[in-house]
Amino acid sequence: MSTYQVIMVDGDNVAFDGLQRALYNDEAFGRVHLTWDLEPTWERLQGFDSVSLLLNVGAIGEKQTARFIETIRRRGSRLPILVFGWDPCEESIVRMIEAGATAYVRGRSSPAELAKALRAMLAGEVDICPDVAGRMMKRIAELAGYRLPGWHANGDGGQAARLTDRQSEVLQLLRQGMSNAEIAHELVIEVGTVKNHVHNLLKKLGASDRHEAASLQPALVDGGWQLQH
Repeated sequence: MSTYQVIMVDGDNVAFDGLQRALYNDEAFGRVHLTWDLEPTWERLQGFDSVSLLLNVGAIGEKQTARFIETIRRRGSRLPILVFGWDPCEESIVRMIEAGATAYVRGRSSPAELAKALRAMLAGEVDICPDVAGRMMKRIAELAGYRLPGWHANGDGGQAARLTDRQSEVLQLLRQGMSNAEIAHELVIEVGTVKNHVHNLLKKLGASDRHEAASLQPALVDGGWQLQH
C-alpha cells in the first residue's frame, strides 16, 4: 500500500497541527508538510511518488487557488487535490472542480473532518452536496450543448434559446472585446471551457461569429432570447 505524503498550503498552524494528530496513527500517510504560499509548492511536489495536496482557499484566495490547480493539471499531474477553508456558493465549488480539484470540504472544518475527507478522496469517494450536484448537472448539460428547460418557439416558428447564466457572463465579456484566454482568466475556468461556451452561445443566438454576437443585443422574448439589430 502506498504511503501518501500530505502537503497543506495554509496560513494556519492550528489546522496543520490538528491534521497531523488526526493522521498520526494512520499507516496510509507519511508526514504532513506545511507551506505558506504557492510558489515553492510545485517543486516540493516533485520530491514524492505518492502525494496529496490540501489547499486552504480562505487563506490563498479563490482565484489564486483555481489558477494554481489549473497550472498543476496543465503540467499533466493527476495528484489528488482537496480544497477547503471557505464557505462558497455552489457556483464557486463547481469552478474549483472545473479547474481540476478532486474534492472539497465546505465551510469551517475540524481536523477530523479534513482527515475524513482526505481518506475518502484517496479511496475515490467524494461527498457532493445536493445543490452542487444540481449545478454540476446543469453545467454538464451546457457543455454538451443540450437544450435546457425554458426553450420556446419564436414568432417565425424557430427556436428562441434561453441563455444560461454562464453564457450571459461570456457574452458580456465578448462585448468588452476579450479573447478566450482573457475570459478564462476573468471567470477562473479553462480556455477549452470558454470555447465550448462561445460555441454554444453562437449556436443559440444564431450568430456567425463572436463579433456578430457581441454587436447584437439579445432581448428576452416569450421566455427565450432572440437577437435584435
